[in-house]
Amino acid sequence: MQPLLRKSPRGSTTPTAARQDDWLQAQRYARELGKVLDGSGPRRLAIARAAAELRLTTRQIYN
Repeated sequence: MQPLLRKSPRGSTTPTAARQDDWLQAQRYARELGKVLDGSGPRRLAIARAAAELRLTTRQIYN
């Protein structure tokens, strides 16, 4: 198993590709959930769209 952080030659740590993928996914979730909360249009439709985009259930979006 690889460590999540690796030491660079100068001693600083850099995130691995896995952590970068997690960060990109978190940003995507935040962007989609932000669209639900921005208040434009019917909320039920925004939740259904976000659930489809994120491949989640509408219940998971509500939670």
